[in-house]
Amino acid sequence: MASPSLYWLEYSFAGSEQTPLTDLIKGTVHALTKAMLQTDQGKVLFVFKVLAEPKIIVLIQSSTPTDLDTALTANPVPSLGRQVQVKCRPLRQYEAFASEVLGVEYPGPKTHEWSSSPTEGFIYWIDMYIGYSGLKQQQLFDVWRKEAMLVLQTVGSGNAQLFKVLAERRVMMFLKASSPDMLDNVLYKLPLIQHLGDQVQLVCKPVVPYTYEDFSKSNRKNDVNKKV
Repeated sequence: MASPSLYWLEYSFAGSEQTPLTDLIKGTVHALTKAMLQTDQGKVLFVFKVLAEPKIIVLIQSSTPTDLDTALTANPVPSLGRQVQVKCRPLRQYEAFASEVLGVEYPGPKTHEWSSSPTEGFIYWIDMYIGYSGLKQQQLFDVWRKEAMLVLQTVGSGNAQLFKVLAERRVMMFLKASSPDMLDNVLYKLPLIQHLGDQVQLVCKPVVPYTYEDFSKSNRKNDVNKKV
């Protein structure tokens, strides 16, 4: 059986008196978990709420795009008009990209799966876009290879989740930090930022794990169903 594909869903909400923001978010997550139960190898891997913004980030897996689209269409989110907007990006594990494209040999531990339960410390979503004007692709890959070797150590320690957006020079990451200052201390030591400067565009958002009882129960039920 082929490995499931990964998808990054970014939901933005516009609440109203008829449909408050909390109901929109809860209803959206409920619809997603229900859809995943109807999809082969489907699972909601985690959900994060962007701090102080009407936005959630969801990582899901599914066997095929067709199954996923069918399940999502059959379980629409509870909204009126344009109250809910969504962006979808196909992903691959960063370790696979580093190994198969950059040629990085990393014998260390693989990514630790995070749950959606609250964790200690701070969690940040980093959206990194990598430009390389004036460089050849091999020159970019030489620098990127050094960075991959460095960041995979953080991934192996369980303090980061990294994903490469398919067909783009874009990396999505979640970083756990013991303090906000630690984030700057880590990011500005990365080889891509040191070598490429303003050609690397970073967007940073603090996020918090999103949980509610129905979502947790649905995910546990999904895990049981996949083992049967």
